[in-house]
Amino acid sequence: RKPYLPLSLLPVSTRMRIEPINDDGFVTLDLKLKGNQSAPKYFGTILLDDFNLTQNSGFISVIKGLNGKLLLDNQIMKIEYLNIPIETTPLVIKGFIDSEKIITSFNIAGNGLNVTVLKDLITQSGLQPPIVNDIIPDGKLNLNLDIFIDKDKAPEIKGSIGFDNLGALLL
Repeated sequence: RKPYLPLSLLPVSTRMRIEPINDDGFVTLDLKLKGNQSAPKYFGTILLDDFNLTQNSGFISVIKGLNGKLLLDNQIMKIEYLNIPIETTPLVIKGFIDSEKIITSFNIAGNGLNVTVLKDLITQSGLQPPIVNDIIPDGKLNLNLDIFIDKDKAPEIKGSIGFDNLGALLL
């Protein structure tokens, strides 16, 4: 029998984000909730192992085999690693999100990434950069990007992107 966490113990705002989702896989939680119900503070670790995101999570296609370690410290979530499988190659994300200061800093890296799948992930995440629509879906992509976002400034993106048999329609 699998252990379970009764959702009724979580704050209403948290339950609203969890209840409609039907993802599966292995999750290890070591969490502490502090504060009152209207302003909960989360501390602890979330481990994801062979986790699958379904279409109920807002993705067009299923993402299978996600692995990651997230650390929660009140308003800061540190992403020690989040390995998102793009076919047989992982897209690795590391960094942090500071909700209090509204600052995000992370690194995205991967080699030999399938461009079609990566394009789908970018679109599914809600981003719509114009170049994405013009990518010819053949080839592979190598990337290593450091991204820093501050609430009062334009995002700062540094790093490298390599293309292998990749094309774009330029009008």
